[in-house]
Amino acid sequence: MCYAYRAGNGDFVQHKERDIFSIRFSSSGLAVGGNLDLAGLRRNSFYEAHGWWMWACWMPVGFLLLATKRYAKKHWSCMHYLHGLLGYFCLVATVVWALKILNYFNWKVNSDVHSILGVAAAILTVIVGLSGSITAALL
Repeated sequence: MCYAYRAGNGDFVQHKERDIFSIRFSSSGLAVGGNLDLAGLRRNSFYEAHGWWMWACWMPVGFLLLATKRYAKKHWSCMHYLHGLLGYFCLVATVVWALKILNYFNWKVNSDVHSILGVAAAILTVIVGLSGSITAALL
């Protein structure tokens, strides 16, 4: 579906709130490309920021979470606090970005696999983070 309107000179112009659209019809009726730089316009800084934050939480910080509990038992007390700080960082970043994404889509979850797994990961992150905090408080 195209979200565009036709200008008086034969150019089709995109509506700003919709996707990228650039096409022009020549006087002979042939469709010719517009003059938009589509490579630069395809990027979405909001999605990129979401991707970088989630990558940072679940790749390097995720590995550090594993390493502080599994491989650094020699320095248990120090690693326990570092593990907690890293866990809270992942928890806060995941919840903040989950809320931003849901707000971006007007609080509707898309039916694609990425969206469903993202919501599941956010819910599991809250459960794991709270269960770790409650367990630590009880001990």
